[in-house]
Amino acid sequence: MAKGFQNLLGTLLAAGLARPQLLEGVAKQLGLGDLVGQLLGGGGGLGGALGGLLGGGGRAGAAPDPMALIGRLAHGGAPAPAADPEERAKTLLLAMILAAKADGKLGPEETQRILAKLDETGADPEVRAFVYRAMAEAHDPAPLLEAAREDPGLAREILAASVLAIRVDTPAESRYLTELAKNLGLGEEAVRSVLARAGLG
Repeated sequence: MAKGFQNLLGTLLAAGLARPQLLEGVAKQLGLGDLVGQLLGGGGGLGGALGGLLGGGGRAGAAPDPMALIGRLAHGGAPAPAADPEERAKTLLLAMILAAKADGKLGPEETQRILAKLDETGADPEVRAFVYRAMAEAHDPAPLLEAAREDPGLAREILAASVLAIRVDTPAESRYLTELAKNLGLGEEAVRSVLARAGLG
């Protein structure tokens, strides 16, 4: 497994596909303070902010854990450690990209953001190839559903990552999230709790 899926996920959460207004709402709901300001320009840059706020405990040199934000949004608390963090980050990246394609394709602005973040993080060839395929190929949520079947705890995180990627202000986006939640086997209560923590409930 290539290294770099977590780094790319972190940059997209901070300033890429995820919207600052939604991240700010999530931060307030979860008691994380001025998360957006710290992610986008706070002390120590992106890695330091992610390390301090999203699981690194503020330790110097701590490895950032961008999945902790998605985990908190999904579960209301810190998620269980992943057996393979890079594989989980890869799945959550795919969830964000597919959600951004909910209306049929990526817009030029979304495409440019993703490509810029690939360059910014120095993504290796495996990460780049994965992202290019996800952006270009026909919309297929099957890999997300398979990942959730293998790890049921991942289902809410897939929904949370998808919510972070879009505005949920078009019928296509609402339909996509509804169908995704249904196919992931998430009940109404689970969906409501994720949306409420995102300030959308």
